[in-house]
This record gives sequence, structure tokens and C-alpha cells, in this order.
Amino acid sequence: MFFRGAVQPAWGFYPATLIFAALHSGRGRAMMLWTTSALAAGAVLGALMLWRGSLFAPIVCHALVNAVQLRRLLVEPPPTPVSTPPPA
Repeated sequence: MFFRGAVQPAWGFYPATLIFAALHSGRGRAMMLWTTSALAAGAVLGALMLWRGSLFAPIVCHALVNAVQLRRLLVEPPPTPVSTPPPA
């Protein structure tokens, strides 16, 4: 609601999307995929706001994404690291 309801109307689509991605970033190259996906998600949520003209669509979309991700975190076990056998 902050980015689409306050930042986007005040500063525009592109600044709101870039700030959203920057605030959803982490340190190092390992977090680059997370930041890139936050940039894409921010663009989609911002476009939904522009297209529909209200916060309802971005809120529903964000809630659905969170629900799917939370369910995946609760149901799927974390991947186990692949270990190589010791040299003979």
C-alpha cells in the first residue's frame, strides 16, 4: 500500500518500482536474483495499479503470491546439499 498508494502517485511508476526493488535487496551477488524478482514484481504490481486505478488488484496479487510462497515453505522440505564422495 505504501509503494502503490503513496510513492507511485507522488513520484511515478518508475521511481516507485526502482525504490521497491532497492528496498527488497540484499548484500552480495547471491541476492541479485531476489532483487531482480523484486524489480519484476514491483513492475507488475505498479502496472496493475495503473491499469485498474485502485489498490485492490495489487493487494490481491501480493496476497496470492505470499500465500503460494508460504505454502511452499511449509510443505516442501528444504533442499539437501549434494555431497561428493571422498576421494579413494
